[in-house]
Amino acid sequence: MVPKKGMRRRFLLALGHNLRVVWPILSGILAWQLAFGVSIAWVGDGFYFTFVTGLTIGYGDLVPRHFLSRLLVLLRQ
Repeated sequence: MVPKKGMRRRFLLALGHNLRVVWPILSGILAWQLAFGVSIAWVGDGFYFTFVTGLTIGYGDLVPRHFLSRLLVLLRQ
């Protein structure tokens, strides 16, 4: 049986290591979404649409209507 203090230490070390691996990926996804949010923003509610779509919530209250905005959404997917 591993003491609680030793298990907590092992957990925190593993968490820190995994965050170093995952954080660049998550940052890249966030930057990608922000870049396309800015590019779609001139059409309408770009940031809201980008994050609702990017987080796969998909409320459906905003949909791209212009050809260019639909093309940008397809490229982001």
